[in-house]
Amino acid sequence: MLKHDFSAVENLIRTQLAQMGIASLSLAIAQGNHILWETGVGWADRAAHRLADEHTVYSLASISKPMTTTALMILVERGLIDLDCPINKYLGNAKLTAHLGDVADATVRRVANHSSGLPLHCHFFYEDEEIDRPHMDETIRRYGHIMMPPGETYQYANSGFGLLEYLIERVSGQSYPDFLRQEIFIPLNLPRTTVDLPANLKPYSAVRYAQNGKHIPWYTFDHPGASAVWASAHDLVRFGLFHLKTHLPDQKTILTDASIDRMQQPTVRSSEQSGYGIGFRVTEDDGGYLTTGHDGAMGGVR
Repeated sequence: MLKHDFSAVENLIRTQLAQMGIASLSLAIAQGNHILWETGVGWADRAAHRLADEHTVYSLASISKPMTTTALMILVERGLIDLDCPINKYLGNAKLTAHLGDVADATVRRVANHSSGLPLHCHFFYEDEEIDRPHMDETIRRYGHIMMPPGETYQYANSGFGLLEYLIERVSGQSYPDFLRQEIFIPLNLPRTTVDLPANLKPYSAVRYAQNGKHIPWYTFDHPGASAVWASAHDLVRFGLFHLKTHLPDQKTILTDASIDRMQQPTVRSSEQSGYGIGFRVTEDDGGYLTTGHDGAMGGVR
């Protein structure tokens, strides 16, 4: 296999990080079933003088969403969830309420492609505050209000992926972190991928910094299914290869290729050039090339 020289790219990254005041960046590039280049640049932890590398564990923000829908599709394949059933069928005592349209039209699929009519919703809980994260039933009572007719409008909604997380727990009988670990992270051999951040991975994690360079206090949310996964660049590119149907020899098949195709088939338009499938955004550029994936951003994360 040809040796690729990425030194010019790495130098550019170092220059840009210094100019923008960003603490660190990790990346991995693959072609076929080979990782061509992976590295880290900058400080994962400035105070501890710990450098970033390709195995540094980062908060993924909304890149968590394809992880959540991978778990969802595992349960769909097992016949435990119907994508076209109302999501209220799978919820507990608290249900969604529709202010416009019919709540029965808020199906699992429409929640997963952001066309359920739910609003954006972001709610963070910081460790230095006395407010605890509520149970999902309470979150649904407070914020589970459909404000647009389901199926008519794309509206990015973190709350919807909180519902999917809750659905996964209720249907599987396992916690969301346990289900993802046992059904995705272990079979795909992703040892530095996790929900939230357990103590054993904290020494390998990147600190979340504000733009002024200060450390951001630890925070969580009432929509973990939208935002709570952490992973290294090395693990993330391996997860991406699986969803490109590149089956690495040390990974088990957790989904059929047909389900992977369903996830990447846009069922709603999010912009003129982009559509959204089941946890994946698909964009066609001016040259006709397709990109499939997800981005994410929140405090200390880009």
